[in-house]
Amino acid sequence: NDLISEGIDYECTTDAFYNLQKENNHLFDFIEAANIGYVPDKEMTAKELWVRLEHYYTQTGTLTIDSDNNRRTWSEQVRPSDKNVKGINQVIARIAQLFPKAVKGTRYCDIAKRNIPVLKGIGILEVTRTTLEETRTTSAPLAAPETSQNQDFRTTRTTFSDLQEKNIEEEEVKIELLSPPVKKEEYATSTGAGDAEPLQDKENCCGESCGNGADQLESGAGMPTEDQAAIAAPIASDTVSVKAESEFSYSLLQIEKDGGDIAGFVGCQVEVRSLGGSVKFVGEMINYDSKNGIVTVATEQGNRDAILCEAFVID
Repeated sequence: NDLISEGIDYECTTDAFYNLQKENNHLFDFIEAANIGYVPDKEMTAKELWVRLEHYYTQTGTLTIDSDNNRRTWSEQVRPSDKNVKGINQVIARIAQLFPKAVKGTRYCDIAKRNIPVLKGIGILEVTRTTLEETRTTSAPLAAPETSQNQDFRTTRTTFSDLQEKNIEEEEVKIELLSPPVKKEEYATSTGAGDAEPLQDKENCCGESCGNGADQLESGAGMPTEDQAAIAAPIASDTVSVKAESEFSYSLLQIEKDGGDIAGFVGCQVEVRSLGGSVKFVGEMINYDSKNGIVTVATEQGNRDAILCEAFVID
């Protein structure tokens, strides 16, 4: 009879399945720690996801960044199939696997003069709390009021029940004053150029920094900060054009001309192209020789060198 009236409780099965997912894919633990989930009419850029993921890696000991030369050291996950996300160019595709209903796309920024990759349908979940009415125990019933005759001959006393109710009411008032959830979460950024907080003025239209030089670099990942603060930026159009992620790249030569620190891109994915535009090889940038303008890229065939004008950081 209970089975017919109440149905089957699948809660334990759901919990077991979720724990199994976290054991096989560390990104499930990341989105839980970062409080990321499905949020209608919201979107997250590749930069927003990468900043949070890089912070998660440093906090869990997966990623260690040398403060002297910005050298990045990775610790692999327990399962060989559970690969780390080592570049901003990989983050959209990997996070999209966790959210099948999310849509990969781009959004154009008038100031940056280019499209930035986004993942629509996800965002930072609002912080919720269990109300005191649900968690606190019911106070003991108050004693019957004394007659006026007795009250004239004895002092007023504060009962334990009165004190408990008063404390609970004061706690409710404090929580009500602090109840508006924090809409923007801040994460500690890694060492590198441009780790100043974005200004909310004409230099940060669309939530993206438009300055030159070091202001165009994101800490840790070493990527330009064009979409660093795009969390609250409105969507210019309901139409989202889906494009290949390889379209989003940055010339290391141009970044150096703008005053950027090329060494800050060590650890990022780099695409080396010929002067004609064809791709010669792709890999992780592991060193930069500033004297000769040579970058060293780790590929499947081994370490290979390339001149600065041929190297592009893949976004």
